[in-house]
Amino acid sequence: MDQHLRNSSLRKNNWEIVRNDTTQLLTSFGMIKYNRTYFKPKKGGKRRYLVDDIVGVGPHDRVSDDVVINAVEEATDSSYRKAGKKATYVDEISKQAVMNKIYAIEITQPEVQVDEKRDVEILYIEADEDHVALQNKDKDETDNNYPKIAMLQLVYVHEGFDG
Repeated sequence: MDQHLRNSSLRKNNWEIVRNDTTQLLTSFGMIKYNRTYFKPKKGGKRRYLVDDIVGVGPHDRVSDDVVINAVEEATDSSYRKAGKKATYVDEISKQAVMNKIYAIEITQPEVQVDEKRDVEILYIEADEDHVALQNKDKDETDNNYPKIAMLQLVYVHEGFDG
């Protein structure tokens, strides 16, 4: 793909070659090493690796999206260290890298849309509690007064189940 871009007449009208670089990308099947060309637009704008834009590799990506997805999925059930080991078939990523990828995930809450208020015959309210292990780094864990778990209260409100 990079060679095709270098030889393209359409590219030659709009982009100039700056240099050729080598980079690596960790995928779930192992490390991929490839050459890419750095291009500069003739009419202003930012310099870019056009082959990375086509493939979907970001400017500072060193790990492919499939590795990140595997690591995040595994981290939901186990530790960051185990997630880093199971993220690829050949290599592994560090537990710090797994944590950074998880913290970089932006979670947006969907907006609740209420069409119209309505009357219901029976409204069920259920309450429960659950114990959750804490991961507070600021406290001294050798201290016996240090809380190791927290108790969360959960409340469910629903109209019932028609089954």
